[in-house]
Amino acid sequence: MGAGPSWRSFSEVWRRSRGSSIKLTPRQHYEEAVGIYREEGSALRLAHTIRHLGDVHQHAGRAELAEPCYDEALTIYRADPKTPRLDLANAIRGMAVLKGEAGEAEQASRLWEEAKDLYASVSVAEGVAGSATELALLARKRRDTERARQWLSEASTVAEASGDPATQRRVRKFQAIIGA
Repeated sequence: MGAGPSWRSFSEVWRRSRGSSIKLTPRQHYEEAVGIYREEGSALRLAHTIRHLGDVHQHAGRAELAEPCYDEALTIYRADPKTPRLDLANAIRGMAVLKGEAGEAEQASRLWEEAKDLYASVSVAEGVAGSATELALLARKRRDTERARQWLSEASTVAEASGDPATQRRVRKFQAIIGA
């Protein structure tokens, strides 16, 4: 089905939840939207929405529910050559956070590097700096001080070039933590 009906369906979920005495939580909203896109066969919209559902689960501390969402979103994104690189980077980022929190440092590092490269390919400085900062923290946990400093140097260079004060503050915060 085309873009119009899917987005109208998603908007309808939102309108119904706002006008109803029964309020949908963000999780319920995304779950209903996932059902709509799955039924319509809107693969990229499904991937985008299911990634957001994964984010909702992750922020609520439900890693066991977030991981299958990220897995499915990544499977769909990687299978479709029309996938926007930023959408793929954001899905990879979610999985990288999850793997890092689970102590799967090697897998988290691979995912962060892939996300960093994708963010760089679409000129999203905050994503590049954030990914490099996460890679620095993972290197520090492995007691690889030199690599941690290299990653932070890259993050700092990108943050300074971006001119974004929030990104610059975030990198400086981690420089202080790591001692770079």
